[in-house]
Amino acid sequence: MKPLLFSFAGIVLLTLAAICHQRQKKESRTTSPESGVQIIRTSCPDPCTGPMKWVKLSEAVEMISEYGKHQYKGIHENMVKGLQATNGPQANLFSDSRYITFPLDTIKKFICKVESMLGREAHLNSVNQPIKSCDLGIKFYYAAYPGIVAEADIEHTKKGRHTLIMVPTYWDTALKNYVEFFPGFLQANKHPMTIEQVLDVYTNPQKAKQLLTLLRRMPVGMGPEVVSLESDKDVGKNQGNLCPPPDGCNAALLALAKVQE
Repeated sequence: MKPLLFSFAGIVLLTLAAICHQRQKKESRTTSPESGVQIIRTSCPDPCTGPMKWVKLSEAVEMISEYGKHQYKGIHENMVKGLQATNGPQANLFSDSRYITFPLDTIKKFICKVESMLGREAHLNSVNQPIKSCDLGIKFYYAAYPGIVAEADIEHTKKGRHTLIMVPTYWDTALKNYVEFFPGFLQANKHPMTIEQVLDVYTNPQKAKQLLTLLRRMPVGMGPEVVSLESDKDVGKNQGNLCPPPDGCNAALLALAKVQE
């Protein structure tokens, strides 16, 4: 009787262990609903749980005010001075952007597309460790729309005003830095290609075969329009709503900061 009980207990324990193992495997992977691609999340915590460091309201107002009193003031004076030679009185109507708005779904879509491309094929960092979803980051480049010369409506154009460009990055544990990359563009050793290498492939006619091979690995709808470095293609995400120009300016923090300015 005892051997039978021990055998039964062993079967139960093995069954429970198998169930736990399968559950852990399931939790370590998620499937992108957009592409069906499995995204490896091994050892990555759930980003929707746990603490997050917030900026205090008083600190946010102080920091916005600090920018207005110093960086913004210098930018405004230099821009107006430079425009006066060509635009005359119109130059005095120019004011640079104080904030940029991106819809939450746009940011989510940006993240989902990068994760989807990452999950399609193994990407390794400089020490041959897999790049995980929690290694990913976004680099925000300060930028400005070009072409603010002889504007007919200088108050409402985006030209000349600040914006942000979001570029995907990953944290490299050996380099201790965020590295810009284009998921899906890999070298033979599974290391992401450098920006210089990607640009070379796109601009060198002799590397047309290599370019086609790279594009075949892109998920559907995520080809050169996402990762191309050609002048008329996208390299990152932009097109946020600016204020100014006043296309829906509504800024409680900015209003509070201007009191201090």
